[in-house]
Amino acid sequence: MNLIIGMHRSGTSLASRLLYRAGGDFGDPAGFYPANDWNPDGYFEQREMLRLNRKLLHGAWGKLAYFHLPSVASVRRRGRQLGPELSEAAARYRGRIVKDPRFCVTAPAWLDHGAEF
Repeated sequence: MNLIIGMHRSGTSLASRLLYRAGGDFGDPAGFYPANDWNPDGYFEQREMLRLNRKLLHGAWGKLAYFHLPSVASVRRRGRQLGPELSEAAARYRGRIVKDPRFCVTAPAWLDHGAEF
């Protein structure tokens, strides 16, 4: 996977849009997280990847996990629980461009399950 990561509101969607329009392979556009008032031109993030990264981050705490980021050990443990899903997604997105700032924290679990960055 070729990752686009960065802080929120830092221009990652703009960079993604430029790469997409230049022919970059982001996977099926039907799977993109929809545009909204915050980003009317779109995010260019795959909903599948967002869902998996949120599971890796949140675990049983759900959104309360934002008050305390998980340790690398916790992310890897959650990755083992999601192993088949992560492996399948890593294979499906091999060589494609993927945008999600959560990879800054979740990368170890992805690497454990065959992702190549």
